[in-house]
Parts: sequence; C-alpha cells; structure tokens
Amino acid sequence: GTQGAYVSPLESEIVFPLNQLSSANVEADEDGWLTAITDFQVAMSDISDLVGSAEWVDAMKGWKRGKEALNRILKDINDRADKPPFVLMDDSYKERKEAYIQKKKDMLNF
Repeated sequence: GTQGAYVSPLESEIVFPLNQLSSANVEADEDGWLTAITDFQVAMSDISDLVGSAEWVDAMKGWKRGKEALNRILKDINDRADKPPFVLMDDSYKERKEAYIQKKKDMLNF
C-alpha cells in the first residue's frame, strides 16, 4: 500500500490555516504575519529538540515565543473584526481549559 507523509497536528491545525489566512491578507508581509508564522514554526522545532533532551525550562520559553507569534496574528485579526473571533492565548488558559473540560463532561452526561 501507499503511505503518505506524516503531517504534524501543529502543521495541519495551526500552520496551514494561518497560511490560508495570511494568503487572504494582501498586507500579510507588512503586517508581520509571515514573520509570525515562521517564528512559530522555529519555536515549535526548538521545543521538539528541547523536550527530546529534557530541557523543560527552555522548552517553556520556546512555547512562550511560539504563543506570542500566534497572538500577533490573532490580535491583529481581532482588532480588525466587528466581533473578535479569537481568544488570545494568555495566562488564563488553565482556567479556560478546566471550564472547557467541565462543559464537555456536562454535555456527555446530559
């Protein structure tokens, strides 16, 4: 049988959609979106290497760099929208995560 190339969820769920958004923005380069996407990809590559060698503190620094890169694009889109479509990644994530998980559990236990 034929096997396709592996595409990571980071690529398929984040990078591909961001590239689509940036291709729809004629000023993506001037707005810094292309740089932000590249910064995110570099940070994720660094994280992969750092986690592999159990360098957790530096891996978290890489995550913060990647998160900041994504937030640059998401904030820019929010600023242009009548109703902001994105919730930026910030320090309240843990609380949002718990609320999301509880909501999912509640839906399953209707």
